[in-house]
Amino acid sequence: SDLVSGGEVTKKSLSLSQSIQSHITGTRNQTTLGLGVKLQHRYGSSELIKLLHEHGFISTYDEVLRFRKSAARFLGDNAPILHQFMGLSRSVGIIFAWFDNLDLQVFTPNGRRSTHVLSHEFQQPHPAGILEYGRAKPGESNLIIPRLSKKAAQSRNSNSSSGSLSLQHYTGKVKVNPPTVQVTSGISCEEIRARQTSLVTAQEKDIKWLNTLNTQSEAMEWSGFNNLESRNHESEKKPASTYMFGPLIDAKASHPDTVLTSLEYLKKSLTDMGMTYAHISVDLQLYIVSCQIKWNDVDRFKNVILRPGIMHTVQSFCGCIGKLMRGSGIETLISSAFGGLTGIINGKSWVRSMRAYRM
Repeated sequence: SDLVSGGEVTKKSLSLSQSIQSHITGTRNQTTLGLGVKLQHRYGSSELIKLLHEHGFISTYDEVLRFRKSAARFLGDNAPILHQFMGLSRSVGIIFAWFDNLDLQVFTPNGRRSTHVLSHEFQQPHPAGILEYGRAKPGESNLIIPRLSKKAAQSRNSNSSSGSLSLQHYTGKVKVNPPTVQVTSGISCEEIRARQTSLVTAQEKDIKWLNTLNTQSEAMEWSGFNNLESRNHESEKKPASTYMFGPLIDAKASHPDTVLTSLEYLKKSLTDMGMTYAHISVDLQLYIVSCQIKWNDVDRFKNVILRPGIMHTVQSFCGCIGKLMRGSGIETLISSAFGGLTGIINGKSWVRSMRAYRM
């Protein structure tokens, strides 16, 4: 660090020191192996890995493949308890989950292949740290992966589990009426105070933004103003969240069998993490299928809380406004100021739709 960056620890000085350490000790480390794995993942070129290894910068190509196979074996063998290694626990805070469509690009020796799968993700608003293997604590991740032997890495046979989910089959009705909602006594006092505080904060920010429109010649749009306000209040920044991805389901995402399999997997996983209720977010298309499955067997999914994502909720509300205002002359006003009238009226272009309705 003294020679390279004047005593400051930088990426360049750290990489050089770890390269020297790797040559002296004859072992791999975060730089020599990590850089090789990243280059192989991004470019898929064995010649590039071998060339940089000959110049002493990264590990061998065989070591890179050995690490990737070790990671795949570790994830496959520990898929049911992977959240324990990540430190996801209800004792730290609430855990959310979602599943959505994913267009996966698969690079093969014979070319590129595309597939449409269903992906899963868990989120907990809490920072994650790194601990030694076998000493994971709630809220702290533990991802030290046991390395396969060279013989096991070169073998084509594998006794490990793939970590994939067994597809379940939905046998319920195609059209299901929603269940009767029970009457409740109302929300708690804490919830009322939290909502009131949030409302006052939002109103103060709205007034501040509207004042800039009248006092500044080049005022920002709301999104830019909101981002600027957030950056100016660094003390209010929340800590980083912990994310964990679940297995992919290589099947039609909107099929009831696929959605049922995802609901069962997320419900069981969140229960294992200590959650009493499974809070699951989905897009509008999958939300309709998920509600159909839940309503068909209410007792089975009584602890599953489904909700559409906020973007799809806004799209739905904007679409409702457009439908209610249709025929009132709003189409003429919007078409004279914006392009893409259909997307604004039905809420699909929700950013322009919100701007048009606000004006």
